[in-house]
Amino acid sequence: MTEIAHFIERGKDEPLAMHLHRNADVLGASRDQRARLRRAAALTGGGTEDRIEAGLIAASVRDELKVAIDEVIYAAQARGEAVSDYNTDGAKRIKGRDGLWSLADSGGLSEAQFNTGLMYRGLYERVMVGGIGSQMSSVGELRATKASTAGQIGQGLHRAYAGVRLTAAETSVRCAEKVALLRAVAGEGRTIGSLSSSGHRRKVLITSLGIALDVVRISLGQTGGLRITGS
Repeated sequence: MTEIAHFIERGKDEPLAMHLHRNADVLGASRDQRARLRRAAALTGGGTEDRIEAGLIAASVRDELKVAIDEVIYAAQARGEAVSDYNTDGAKRIKGRDGLWSLADSGGLSEAQFNTGLMYRGLYERVMVGGIGSQMSSVGELRATKASTAGQIGQGLHRAYAGVRLTAAETSVRCAEKVALLRAVAGEGRTIGSLSSSGHRRKVLITSLGIALDVVRISLGQTGGLRITGS
């Protein structure tokens, strides 16, 4: 069974390089463009010069993909989805393409559950982005970072802190199916409709997600006081 790639909307403070890297499949990026976006995404975690280079690479690929991006937005509009300006950088928010936002807009999730989902996503993305960077480094695709040792340690500690909270939150759910659902919708932004075509099944999934988010909210409250510091 072929899995359909879904467009992930850009976060308010998300670097362009990371945004394009995460949407490379749906935008139909070529092998060369994917390689450049992988490099640019990894550079966003480095120092000033690295981030500047990442921005230049991303802007170049964005210009090359502009037609593809426009087609994604046009297709969403053709399906009746609402497309609006998301921030001053020109990013677009396609209502219905992000599962968490869609459920909040439709009343499928309470405000507390939605806010918990956003907190979970922040942790999920920090940990997952860190994993991408480490894997790329191991195969020699990255140049040595120019960030200071103190900066590297600080980033590592923040990622470790996020990992501890994320692991505790998922463990507290105590259900592999609910954790997978949590990762898919709250973590990756997939829609409930992309997970099941059955109306009854979608209702069950929404209820399960709400239960998982209620449990996660308690866990995040308990681990919110953790402090990881270094010398």
